[in-house]
Amino acid sequence: MSRLRWVLCALSVVFFSALSGRANEFVNNSFGPPWGCAQWPLVELAEGIIYYADWYQTSCNDNPQACYVFGDYDYPQICPDCVPGNDDDFLSHRFPGLSKPIAEDYVLSLPEGAARENSEPSETPDLKFIQIEDTQGALITAKVFAFRIYPRRLSGESATDSGRTIVVAMQMEGEPDTQPVHLASKPLETKTPCYAYSTVYEPAEGQRFPILVLTAK
Repeated sequence: MSRLRWVLCALSVVFFSALSGRANEFVNNSFGPPWGCAQWPLVELAEGIIYYADWYQTSCNDNPQACYVFGDYDYPQICPDCVPGNDDDFLSHRFPGLSKPIAEDYVLSLPEGAARENSEPSETPDLKFIQIEDTQGALITAKVFAFRIYPRRLSGESATDSGRTIVVAMQMEGEPDTQPVHLASKPLETKTPCYAYSTVYEPAEGQRFPILVLTAK
């Protein structure tokens, strides 16, 4: 597995500024790295919308890692026009954790609207379940969900869009019949308890799938 750079990427500007109707004022390239670039809304929570995001630690030329941001954003964001990740003036807001582990037959559905209209579920035959260690060393099994998203369709561009795949995993209850793939992971939050992790699945040379892992309280 390639070396990963892990950082805190739960950002609160998206939540705080969305309440004042100024969310996108802070999205501009006047800020230096790191950046969290919102790609697709996943779930609407009481705290705000949680987006799958690409994390660029030092440069837009980095291989992005999977992370998340909260708020109300136009998407997909293209680096460097993203959420700045290194400004201490922004209030920190963390992922609160799933209310409980999901059932094995649970199906993740994207929010209604542009997210659902410009994407489709994608199969990951060799990666249906993963297993990671949490910050306490306990093993967590998570069900994998993949989506093929079409950013150019969303932007109204006429150019052909082959799409890209995003992968999210959620902690599940029990153990599946299929053997989970064990992956090394790192927490996305510096405080404990932590409910969000990032990992990478590399099934073959040249193939790389960053995965955002959300766990339960």
